[in-house]
Amino acid sequence: MCIEDLHEISATLAELDVYSSYAQLSLDRHYTRPQVLDGTDDSTCNVLSIQNARHPMVEMGSSFSLTSFVPNDCIMDNSKRTFIITGANMSGKSTYIRTTALLVIMAQAGLYVPATEMTTSIVDQLFSRVGSTDQIVKDQSSFMVEMNECSYILKLIFFFFFNLNKYIT
Repeated sequence: MCIEDLHEISATLAELDVYSSYAQLSLDRHYTRPQVLDGTDDSTCNVLSIQNARHPMVEMGSSFSLTSFVPNDCIMDNSKRTFIITGANMSGKSTYIRTTALLVIMAQAGLYVPATEMTTSIVDQLFSRVGSTDQIVKDQSSFMVEMNECSYILKLIFFFFFNLNKYIT
């Protein structure tokens, strides 16, 4: 056995490990097999229907579980191809957008998805505008992250300039 054989065996075992791990995750987290349409006619083109979608990273975070995470639906077709999503801070807008995009990518990669049902046509482009300073796993919006950073700065100012240690927590 030569070094090339070991590399080939190692690569095969690594690939098997990925498939096995994802299969176990799919079972543990109740992922389902999405239906991916070929898009050869108008009825199968520009279709996206997801029921009870969950963001895999959010639901695995420490403050969420399968019973506490609120799933979302997304239905798009030729008559509804664009969404403008608005809402209050910390209401889940970014998570909704990221979840939808991630599930489309997962489905097209041949993976099971964290949803009760999903049908999608082949997608070659995804567009969104989402702030990147939020911390989705920690359940913190961009606004919350900025407020926490401001709070930290103010605490440092109190500590260094006013020597008010009792206000630092």
